[in-house]
Amino acid sequence: MNGKFQAVIFDLGRVLIDFDHRIAANRISKFTNKSPDEIFKLFFDSDLTSLFETGRLSPSDFFQKVKESLNLDISYRDFLPIWNEIFFLTPVNKEVLGIVKKVKNILPILLLSNINKLHFEYLKKRFSIFEDFDKIILSYKVGLRKPDPEIYKLALKSLN
Repeated sequence: MNGKFQAVIFDLGRVLIDFDHRIAANRISKFTNKSPDEIFKLFFDSDLTSLFETGRLSPSDFFQKVKESLNLDISYRDFLPIWNEIFFLTPVNKEVLGIVKKVKNILPILLLSNINKLHFEYLKKRFSIFEDFDKIILSYKVGLRKPDPEIYKLALKSLN
């Protein structure tokens, strides 16, 4: 590094790990009369997801809202793997994870992600992608989501 940089901030989704909400939408469609497209619209960048990703809804409250809006015939226990099993590593993700390992010895690195509690806890158990970061800022913990400028200010402040 040439000294111009003081730190590096990485995103999680579609950078360090990939995901596809359609996997969950297709699986959930078996427990409702809604189509995978209708389910996808509920999950992808909806007000409900925003509330969950900013920690304003607990996992059980989120599930109840999903269950009500989709008229789901499924238990919370059965919902969890469907909701969580949407993540996978691509060759590009593996390449970026290699960059993380190289940069961590040179500069402070921070992970900044819009994520809900269920997904983060699932990822922590199944993927070793968090241990190299000096700081981790998660939307559900700080009550802010990208692109809100305040979450970026928080990231910069945490890196001094």
